[in-house]
Amino acid sequence: MKKVICLFFCISLFLSCSNKKEVVIPNDVLSIEKMADILVEFQLIEASVNLNIANYNRHLIAGSVPINNSVFKNNKTAKEIYKRSFDFYTKNPPLLIEIYKLVLTNLSKMQATVNSEKDSVAIKP
Repeated sequence: MKKVICLFFCISLFLSCSNKKEVVIPNDVLSIEKMADILVEFQLIEASVNLNIANYNRHLIAGSVPINNSVFKNNKTAKEIYKRSFDFYTKNPPLLIEIYKLVLTNLSKMQATVNSEKDSVAIKP
């Protein structure tokens, strides 16, 4: 999560010095929403590994092909399409910022839901 926030601010700083122009997203590139969904899933996996929620060796799971493939399968896309899309968005920082804003929004909503559920559970002494 810290990496996402840091990346977001770095890109924001970079964009504050650039000219604004309209960019058309090609048909062979994932939508902003779909990219955000995929990045959210990757962030959740990374967080679970970092928190050691899953009982896996961190070195074995980082960059794991089966995990990456499951993310792409869950989002009905392929690694090649994701890579092409990621390359496109990194060359278009204003769009990448939109994606990361959406990622942060989605993760914040998830966190709020979890916190709300925790608060609603009665703890018996």
